[in-house]
Amino acid sequence: MWQGSNADEKWAYLFRLDEELLKGEAIASLETCALVQNADIAYCNGAPLAALVLAAVAIESHLRFEADQTAPSGLARLIDSSTLDEDTKEALHGLRKERNRWVHAMEDEEADDWLANDIAGETGLDEAARSALRLLRIVLYDNPWV
Repeated sequence: MWQGSNADEKWAYLFRLDEELLKGEAIASLETCALVQNADIAYCNGAPLAALVLAAVAIESHLRFEADQTAPSGLARLIDSSTLDEDTKEALHGLRKERNRWVHAMEDEEADDWLANDIAGETGLDEAARSALRLLRIVLYDNPWV
């Protein structure tokens, strides 16, 4: 498991992702750009949970922008109606479920157990954030403008 030990290594990881995945240019809304920037900043400054949640929100924002959809629609529906390949859609649903697990609070004793384990890093929150940031770039760069 890779884990950058400092902010510079984490920024370098994100730059490598951009170099690997961006073929041409990407078009995104200003809202999506702000969300991506904040997800990157959160990750590089030691807030992987914030990065994971922000990455999911940025993906939803971009899918809504791509679909030119302003009517209320959940992330699951946006994923399913997108032109992304099936493997990416499956990964997005996994990210959506992980985001929901964190965003929608549980109110039982079991919740305390999994929360303590995740915060302690036992489930690889940093790795989950890196995966979310990679997936975000896959979605952003899926339809390059060349």
